[in-house]
Amino acid sequence: MHCRCCIVRFKETPVFVEMLKPAFALACAAALTCSPCVAGEVDNLEDVDEATVAATAPLPTLLPERLREESLRYRLVVALSENQRMTGEATFTIAKAKLERDGETEDVWRIERSDSGVLPIDRTFVLRRSDLAMMERHVIISGEEAFRLRFSGSTVSPEGAEDEAIELAQPVLPSWDVAILALPLAEGYETLARTFDVVQMTLHWKVAVLGAETARAPAGTFDTYKVAITCLDNDALSRTTWVTKSAPYRIVREEAPISPQMPIGRVVRDLAQIDVASESPSGPADGDDR
Repeated sequence: MHCRCCIVRFKETPVFVEMLKPAFALACAAALTCSPCVAGEVDNLEDVDEATVAATAPLPTLLPERLREESLRYRLVVALSENQRMTGEATFTIAKAKLERDGETEDVWRIERSDSGVLPIDRTFVLRRSDLAMMERHVIISGEEAFRLRFSGSTVSPEGAEDEAIELAQPVLPSWDVAILALPLAEGYETLARTFDVVQMTLHWKVAVLGAETARAPAGTFDTYKVAITCLDNDALSRTTWVTKSAPYRIVREEAPISPQMPIGRVVRDLAQIDVASESPSGPADGDDR
């Protein structure tokens, strides 16, 4: 008998040895962490679909040390249909900051992404620097604030309205803009994960390295891993991302939906310019945008 949920934990490593599967199943049954396994309901890897597994599987390991301060500029080509295209640009900035919350100060990353084009979107993520846990998320669409959320563990609440908090069933990763940079990508790497979504609360994903590829962009030529990030809830949200194989870790190219609000269109994002930030004293996480 093979326990799918246990195997997924180890499948994120490039070396995935077939002979160890029974050992994983036994370990799971002994720990009483997987009810289908304990009940004898799972006889092979195909008995449980990946979205079901992703709903409760442990999150993949993130490596916070892979992030660094820098500002990147991207060229955008937006395809609304086969014959209708628009161009634009995007900026992506990672900066060290301090977050004051509940009388305590946290070292955080403040990550900003701003896209122009058919649907101008400004996104801000505030992540705890030690483990990349989400602390805050702000989104502005076409100049209007869409939402501003505060995260504390698995609790999510609109900022200033903590009494309206919701409790997520399981922890989630930050945005793929950031999470993909911190995954230990390698040949053969696969994992399942969850991210937060304002409509569905949780989206389930499969991440798979398709292979090594030389990616060419306006900023130069890079050795990358081509990574498929498949949304198990809605394939229209799936994307393909090319990430540098070694430090500094950057997205060189991405083919993705315009946004979760517009999954019918696609956008290609190519790295156009790199501006590495100099080390400087950390500023506040919220800057002047409140």
